[in-house]
Amino acid sequence: GYNAVADNELYDPDHDISFTGEATAARTQVGSTNMNLTEEQFANTNSNFRTVTFEITDGWQAITMPSEVIVTITGNNATAAYDGTEHSVSGYTATASTDLYDVEHDFSFSGTGLAARIDAAIGELARKKRENEQEHVQWNRETISTILHNRPFMIAQLSLIFENIRKVTFKALPILYDNILGDFRMKGIIDPISGALSYVGLFAVPFVGKKISARNMMIGGYGYTAFFYVIMALFNFGGNKGAGAFNSSHIQFIRKYRYVIGACLGLAGMPNAAQGAAKKIIIADSTDYMEWYGFRKFGTQIRSDGILSSAANIVNKISSLLQRNLYDVSLIAADYKYNTGKTDSIIQQYGLTEAKVSEIEKRIPTNDKYWGVLGKLFLVISLCGLIGNVLAGAVFLFDNFTGKRREEILEELNVDRKKHELAIAQLTAEPVSAES
Repeated sequence: GYNAVADNELYDPDHDISFTGEATAARTQVGSTNMNLTEEQFANTNSNFRTVTFEITDGWQAITMPSEVIVTITGNNATAAYDGTEHSVSGYTATASTDLYDVEHDFSFSGTGLAARIDAAIGELARKKRENEQEHVQWNRETISTILHNRPFMIAQLSLIFENIRKVTFKALPILYDNILGDFRMKGIIDPISGALSYVGLFAVPFVGKKISARNMMIGGYGYTAFFYVIMALFNFGGNKGAGAFNSSHIQFIRKYRYVIGACLGLAGMPNAAQGAAKKIIIADSTDYMEWYGFRKFGTQIRSDGILSSAANIVNKISSLLQRNLYDVSLIAADYKYNTGKTDSIIQQYGLTEAKVSEIEKRIPTNDKYWGVLGKLFLVISLCGLIGNVLAGAVFLFDNFTGKRREEILEELNVDRKKHELAIAQLTAEPVSAES
């Protein structure tokens, strides 16, 4: 199901909307499944309203991963009186802190699981237990430190924060098409084109990825999109009075070239899906960087995909909050409320039954503040798209986990892993007496 609310109390979402399709999301395993609600599934049935825009926030069903599962593994042990012959014990028992984790199938074991000796052993299990307890005390502190110093991961999250600036443009597209360009039908043409081009970019990732790193895909994608917003921003300099005039002639100039602006919006969307794939690659690779830093800083192996995923979810929640507030602040800064009030007053004053933008604007003087608000809105939309893409792409220039530096880090990491494995082997090995 879904919940619907309207910004006008005269509009009843329970009776004035028809819905086709199925608003259901279902899954069993850990992850998230969307309902895939689209604007086309909702239709207005109330003829008293000129324009009804459906802003869709998709529904979803998420199944989260338990924060921690503790698997307790106890090696089998046996005690025998010394008699000069070899005694051995093998195998282990495993228990989990939750019944959902199957200790018989959910982890693998490599090694022999065998202990054999002739001479007596003293206190090894007690020593290992103390070391494990000490490592557990330091785990939280070390993990937080390695996440904060995980440069590719932190840069990807910072880029996500900057993306909120350009998302103001995405969210304001209905206003751009209907109010500023005066041609809402363009949205039905440009959006499918932009979506189709994004899939073209996605399909190109396996081929482009052989020659271009994920980091450079992000930089190139943001730079490509920023180029088209530069073209859009140039239209802020049109009209009889030039840049910053924000008058009727300025808006007519923008509308004259609305198809050029629409083409820029359509072409700008091509890298979106490819950038999403590249960002996932960067996050996955950042676990290697995290492990490398752990060896450098703490001399121990620290690697956790689950913790990075949890940290990314926290950033996503913060980002969503910033996005909503930034959009609202942008509309307030442009005084968009003045235009909505002006439109409503004209509809009531002239008794317009079909409130088209063109019919309303015929009754608005060319020197009215209405036109200035539209100019400011276009400035906000074009500059947010430009600035958001530039900043989101620029931060990846500071990612050093690429090219030769990445190869050097991975070589150092492989050496560290081998040293770590050797240290563990030496730590767990028991000396064998000459009698064996």
